[in-house]
Amino acid sequence: VGNHMVNMATYIRDRVKKLNEEEIVAIDEWFEENAAHFNVAPEYEPLKGILAGKNLIVVHFESLESFVVDYDYEGQPVTPTILKLMENSINFHNVRDQIQEGVSSDAELMFNTGLYPAQKGSAFMSYGENAYFALPRIFQNKGYETLAIHGDMAAFWNRDIVYPNIGIDRYIDEDHFEDKRYSGLGILDESLFVQSMKEIERAKSPYYAYVMTVTSHTPFNIEEEHRYLGVPWDNHDAGYLESIHYTDHYLGAFYEELKESGELENTAIVVFGDHEGIHKYHDSNLPDNDMKLPFFIHVPGMDRIDVETLGGQVDMLPTLLYLYGIEEEL
Repeated sequence: VGNHMVNMATYIRDRVKKLNEEEIVAIDEWFEENAAHFNVAPEYEPLKGILAGKNLIVVHFESLESFVVDYDYEGQPVTPTILKLMENSINFHNVRDQIQEGVSSDAELMFNTGLYPAQKGSAFMSYGENAYFALPRIFQNKGYETLAIHGDMAAFWNRDIVYPNIGIDRYIDEDHFEDKRYSGLGILDESLFVQSMKEIERAKSPYYAYVMTVTSHTPFNIEEEHRYLGVPWDNHDAGYLESIHYTDHYLGAFYEELKESGELENTAIVVFGDHEGIHKYHDSNLPDNDMKLPFFIHVPGMDRIDVETLGGQVDMLPTLLYLYGIEEEL
């Protein structure tokens, strides 16, 4: 609540701010210099357009850090579903957290628009009524149905205002869920993935579905009945591992449903972490994470590709545009 009050005050203070000529020149020079990094390495040139025409399901995985993908508890991997999917994926191992005060909404902004977040406050709150160059809008213009599914209030982080402005046709918030069981800050991810399957079955192909989880959000106090790993510790570390494992488990169930229904025959799946979780909010005895976030693009049957190039969340959109064979000027 306090954060949102500060955002409102910042918006009122800054809404009439304009860049001066010197700032505009500095920004133009930065973009010109940065453009030199946009060349595609020769070994990846054959990947251009390999996803053209495919449906895209994006799983925005709350608080998923890179270290936890390789972490196990007493021989049990915390994220067995993710490890399995990565065997047939393009895996980016060196992507860094770039969010600011908008936290999860900043991750949505960067993924969908390729824009850096606002230096202060939340771009979704301060600039929610802007029209954006955005991935769902691009897909929309190509005849895709676009939808977002999230087990939280429609107005949280101003999403009910922002989503139409980035090209989302349908926003399925908590009011539309059939199973409204809550845990922590929103509806359980088990319900999210069940609802997502129903919405995808209703969608007209081709489609873009942005699925946003919430159970693995701090304070990581997931109920005992949902703790499938059996970690005995009574602290935030245990809650973090259990909540990540829980969401991964139901991601696996969702994937199997997609497979059985035939949806995977012409679909790519993206999974990415929105920001650090345990290392952002709590002192932890778990391995260091160094601001790294998982990001991979899964296509059933494809050969595994591992990419070590340094990148950030702003690089996710141009990467997908290249794989879909879409020129940015569109």
